[in-house]
Amino acid sequence: MARGLAALILLGVFCMCCCACGGKEKHTSATESMTESETSVSPEETSERTESATKPVNRPTADPNTEDPHIFDEIGVLSAEDVGALSSIAGALSAEQQLHAAVVLTEELDDKSPEKFAAEYFNSLYGKGSTGFLVLLNNDTGEDRVFTSGACSLYLTQDEISLAIAQATPMLVEGKYRQAAERLLELGERMPDLIYDHAGILNREQFDGFLATAQDAAAKTKKQYCVLLIQEDDSEETEDFLQKYADAQREVLHADGLLVVDVRNERCRVSGFSDADARGSELTGIMQSANRLPVTAAVNAYYDRIKEMQ
Repeated sequence: MARGLAALILLGVFCMCCCACGGKEKHTSATESMTESETSVSPEETSERTESATKPVNRPTADPNTEDPHIFDEIGVLSAEDVGALSSIAGALSAEQQLHAAVVLTEELDDKSPEKFAAEYFNSLYGKGSTGFLVLLNNDTGEDRVFTSGACSLYLTQDEISLAIAQATPMLVEGKYRQAAERLLELGERMPDLIYDHAGILNREQFDGFLATAQDAAAKTKKQYCVLLIQEDDSEETEDFLQKYADAQREVLHADGLLVVDVRNERCRVSGFSDADARGSELTGIMQSANRLPVTAAVNAYYDRIKEMQ
């Protein structure tokens, strides 16, 4: 595949802070990424009660039982070993950082811009607004992208993404797709821990507020008390199911305590406490009786109870 001199010239252009556009199969060090942060509402407008996420149907939905849920090599340049290594990294991000991570290698954008292609691919895999990011290695127009969504669009800065793409470009020029993808997947390690927003409902101010409270609790107790926000599709799922989910996720996160908030159905379960049932019921009641910002009410009460333990 032709990369060579044209791509190297574009790297020099990047260093002079200019933006270049490459032809087919010539990867450029584009300084853009597509995010959904432009559609975020202000703190005053956020109600924390959201509609169901939509899923475009023009791209496959990841199924861990039938295919690798993270790596999508449409051009066949990765070996089985490469796919396994990248999948392991993305899987660790999924478990430890509680975010979706995918790598897509393609030479056909279906006449879409790299930004639109990456956004639709991510949304078809994980749902619009889900927390995560998608690495697009683009052999069609040569413009690689990192699409971010949910909390990733709040915490992965444009400068970090631009630098990672610039560092990955020489690897792509040499055909080192695995190494380039590994460099870009490292972006996920920059996400904060303790607060995990699977529901994609928090703006940056709310997220920072929760994170500060969680970090304060960790500093005082020397323990990690986490919060995981989800949007459970099936309101008929039993409390027992939600409790088992909370217990399992606490183990994955290696947390001392975990609050799981089912945002859509306004239910709470906690794990890691001797009185977990009582705490979960209390927080559910607080959430359902809140006139506004019910998630904030539940999370604040969760950490207030932890302070009372000291």
